[in-house]
Amino acid sequence: MGTNKNGSAKSINDRTLHRVEFAKYIADLYGYKKGFCKDAVDVVIAGLLSAIENGYDVELSQVGTFFVSKMNPRKGAIPNPDGTAELCIKPTTYCAKFRPGRSMDAAAKRCGFDKFGMNEYDMLLNPVEKDEDRFEAFSEIE
Repeated sequence: MGTNKNGSAKSINDRTLHRVEFAKYIADLYGYKKGFCKDAVDVVIAGLLSAIENGYDVELSQVGTFFVSKMNPRKGAIPNPDGTAELCIKPTTYCAKFRPGRSMDAAAKRCGFDKFGMNEYDMLLNPVEKDEDRFEAFSEIE
């Protein structure tokens, strides 16, 4: 949890599936041949990259939307070896972004709940357990 050294968000998971491992995971989960799943993953990735490069936003239902975002020019600094920095203007640049869909958000929440359990706020929003003792404390607050 938290952020890594460059300030971006980091995963709560300690496992990572790379492209080939992901294809094997799909093959094992759904009973397809590993070669077929590897080819399918490769085709989806190639198609996604091609569509983004050609100016399309790619919306995959239950997954989310891949799109290109513009970062306007901004002030920056170029560090020098002597410890000083030169001020500069960083030019306009473009970067790929991802906006998760509802199913992706729900899957992430289930992962977090499985790993860390639900906190009291989550239980108020999503009462999965019918534990009356936990909800009595909140009724006194209101």
